Amino acid sequence: ALPADNDDQACALAFLAVAPTYRRKGVARALLADLQAQYRYIELNAFAHQVPWFEVMGMQAVSANGPQVLMSSTGQGGDALIGRLDIAPIYQTTEVMQIHTYLLNQHGEDAMIEAEQRRDERLDELALQAQACVQQRLTVH
Repeated sequence: ALPADNDDQACALAFLAVAPTYRRKGVARALLADLQAQYRYIELNAFAHQVPWFEVMGMQAVSANGPQVLMSSTGQGGDALIGRLDIAPIYQTTEVMQIHTYLLNQHGEDAMIEAEQRRDERLDELALQAQACVQQRLTVH
């Protein structure tokens, strides 16, 4: 969890992972319950297909956030200043540029263009799913 800079009662759940051998045993539910005992406001981003799972644990859809759904423990967006990881600069690093060049040399420009188009189409699809998910939930609730 990432605590808010301006509110000691708010946090963002950045990652939640349970080892396969411990799944379906209430571990994730217990981890989220522990956070709920510590913070009055929790937010997280989830893909649309994950939303029902988090809803069972008390989280509510608030808005579409690109390819994901912003969820919160209160059903409202928060005013907390919570750090977010901006991955865009990663694509400009030397390492990523070297990998891109390697793949370009291995597979050719046409294959790279096709792969980038498929990536963009998938992100667009996920964004539409997130929007539909939020719209459905806000209509129902």
